[in-house]
Formats: sequence, structure tokens, C-alpha cells
Amino acid sequence: MWTYQETVLAKRKLVITDAEVILETDTQVDWEDRHGENQVIKSHNHYLGNTTLHTGTAFDDFARHLENYTSRNLSYQSDIYNAFQGITSSLYAESPGLKHGLPRQDFDQALLWGRCEWRTPGPAPQVRTISGTTLPSWSWSSMIGTTGFGRSPGFLGTLIHWHELDHSGQSFNLKSIETNGEPFFWSRGWGDRDMLHSPQLFLFLAWKHGCLETEMDLRLGNSKDLSFIAIDQVLAIRWPTYVSFLSEIVMPTYPKDEDFDKLDVALQERLIACQAQIALFQIELAREGVYRIVGPDGGVGLLNCDEPQAEYVRARINDPSHIYEFMGISISADQNWSVLDIDNAFQTAYDDLYAAGGDDCYGDVLQRKDFDITFFDDSGERLDPPSLINVMLIQRENYYYTRVSTGSILLTKWAKVERESKAILLL
Repeated sequence: MWTYQETVLAKRKLVITDAEVILETDTQVDWEDRHGENQVIKSHNHYLGNTTLHTGTAFDDFARHLENYTSRNLSYQSDIYNAFQGITSSLYAESPGLKHGLPRQDFDQALLWGRCEWRTPGPAPQVRTISGTTLPSWSWSSMIGTTGFGRSPGFLGTLIHWHELDHSGQSFNLKSIETNGEPFFWSRGWGDRDMLHSPQLFLFLAWKHGCLETEMDLRLGNSKDLSFIAIDQVLAIRWPTYVSFLSEIVMPTYPKDEDFDKLDVALQERLIACQAQIALFQIELAREGVYRIVGPDGGVGLLNCDEPQAEYVRARINDPSHIYEFMGISISADQNWSVLDIDNAFQTAYDDLYAAGGDDCYGDVLQRKDFDITFFDDSGERLDPPSLINVMLIQRENYYYTRVSTGSILLTKWAKVERESKAILLL
């Protein structure tokens, strides 16, 4: 693992293969044989550029390097942060640094880590311990195995404000985790898919339906007669940047009614805190490897269930009466068509349309208002793609909660379920 960091931070790398010598720098790759017909084949055999420090946004680079780094074996588990610190320090040189391996600048998005099964197939990986101490359940460092973010694309913004706990004085104090990293789609749009709406609209709809702790602005709340396009125009002025949204809606919230004097000082560094909305659901095995989050009227979302802490779920999957606590943490747009797995009726409708030769089978499924997959304005225009609440399955242990796994629930379904606002201490 240390050698990976040395490779990434090297300004020049000379790669000697059986076929030729290759020079890789921060900006380009040069082959010894520039005109050989087998250049494409050779470049595939040696995946060049994968160890380049910067190729995209800071978070995209962080995610790429984390996946590569955690796919390797570590001789001493106590080196888990040190062997990666040089890379993260270079990526986030101008930011407040990291919290147990998660960049504070992109903390909300970094919480959505999960297992990369395609790189570490087989049984669920193990929990990492150092000197008998388990690392924070909310950090990727708690798992021995390849970590990635491929299951949570389309991240648009957070719903909650995370805090660290400081005990430098006589009592515990809350210290804000300043997550001011701008999500990819805020500055770069949706590429060539012009029909898609702004990130602001997705977050506004979550706010309008009571999914954030900040009270709704009634001037915007009575906007049902406005089209999505008109609302987009208003929001572009009100929240021109992600930071402006955070400042008005997210940052004013903090954990309430908690007696922090009860906390164990020894756990200070591993604890994070927030005020969040909690909802109760059941979980069922939809098919092999696909775990469905179930509400009173059927499927509402999907859960990642191949991490070590998720043994808690796998051991109870045959008990349909067991109830689980889910915490809504952020908003994403469904870019993977994952909603089809949420309910059997969605997939059946898609299959029937496909068999009949439909041109836009997925769009036709979304258009079914009785499925309640996405939102529509008064003109009938639908929110595209559907909006997802990124959720964290949590388990209470005495005074604290631990992360079990993450998943996603349709915003349309989350908005209608009974939710409770709680102060959460996550260990």
C-alpha cells in the first residue's frame, strides 16, 4: 500500500514492459513505439493514467485513489491512514483536511462509501481493528476490502449538518464540519441530457416536502402552480452556488436536546453528531444480492448489504417483522435506472413495454403516476431522473448509533412516510 502512494506522488514514472518502455508524467503518456498497430492493446494491458494524481475534481480523484489503495493488502493495519495521507494531503491541500480518512470538504459525499465487490469478490469483508479498537463505523477505514462510490452516482447535496465533538475545555462542544465542496453537477451540468433539471430543484423538492430540518419558506412553499422551469429560474438566483444553499438551509441546524456530558471522552475522536430525520422500514431479499427496503405499501428503496456490519441484516432477513432505523443524509439523482429493482411492479411494467417494442420503456415506467416514482408539475412535466434520498441504516448501541450500511429511497416515498427528528451520535 505504501508503494501505491509513492507511485501516485512520483512526478515521472518509467514503466518497462515486455513490449516496450513507457514514460508516464502528470500530463501525458509516451510510448516507445508511438506508431505500432498494437498500441491500443498494450495500453489496455498496462492501464496508464490510473495512478495519475489529478484527473478530475478533488473528490473524483479521491474516490479513484481510494478504490485502488484499498484493493491492496496492508501489512500493518495501523498504517491505514498514514499510507494514504500523502495522496489526500495533495488532493485537499487547501481544505480543512480529513476526519478518519474522509475529506471534510466533501464529507457528506464521502459517507456514501461502499464495498467494490467486483474488485474483491467473495464473502463479505472483515471489520478492521487496530490494537483491539474498532475504527469508526462511518469511515471506510472500518472495513478490510476494496472501497468505492460506484453505487451512489448523481450526488446533489446534503440534508444534514455534521459536527465533530471537541472536549478541549470543561465540557463537550460542537464543531462544524465545513462541507463546502461543490458536487460535480452543480458546476458541470448534466452533459448532453438537456431535459434534466437543476440540482437546486431536487434539493428544493426535498425541502418543500419537509425532508430538511430548516423550516420551509412559505413564499416558495406555495409554488405548486409554478412549472419546474419557473422554479428553476427562481432557485438559480436564490442558490447560485452550492455554498449558498448550505448557508441558508443546512448550516443553521445542529443536534438538539443532547446531554453531551454523558459522553465518554475516550470516544471523542470517533464520534460525529447531527440532527437528522429517522424513518422505520422493513428489509426483504428481492433476489440474490439485491436487498429491498420495504414500506407499508411495498418497495421504497434499495440497501447495500455486502459490508461486514450488514451481517446484522443478513442474519435477520428471514424475519419479515423486524424493523430497521434509516437516517436520511443526502440527495442524489438516479442515473443507474436502479428504481426498477425497488418494486416488482416497476420491473414487470418495464419488461412488458420492452417486449411490446416500446421506444422509451424506462420513461414510460416513470410516467406512471400510480407508481409514484417521481414528481410532476402542474403541466405534467416530470422530474427527470427520479430523486433519491441517500439513507444510512443505523443501529443503536447504548447511547450511540453505528453505521450498518447505506442505500437509497425514492424521495416520493420518503416524503410520505412518518419520520422523526433525532439528535444522532454516530460512532
